[in-house]
Amino acid sequence: MKKALAIAFLITAAQLSQAMPPQGGPRCQGDTNEAPTVAQRVEHMSRRLDLTDQQATQITAIFNANEDSKVALMDKLKTIHEEERSQIESVLTDEQKEQMQQGPGPRRPF
Repeated sequence: MKKALAIAFLITAAQLSQAMPPQGGPRCQGDTNEAPTVAQRVEHMSRRLDLTDQQATQITAIFNANEDSKVALMDKLKTIHEEERSQIESVLTDEQKEQMQQGPGPRRPF
């Protein structure tokens, strides 16, 4: 169980680090929390790396080819998180479940 939780944590951490573009990246251009589109990502890379049109086209194809795999992986991770939550709730008292529903408390250093 600890190993599965550690793996899920590492996957989530890796995804979050990949999801956060460098400062000045596509997400900084608007007030939305939505992930940048493939076109926005390629445009950002093109400006930053001075890509040729051919490189931009090839990178767009790479992003598009992997999109289905990313969606499937995110769905799998969501299922794992839901299963973990259900298992955790089966261990908690009603009072603890209620506290958990209220969200995380203040963060404390380890």
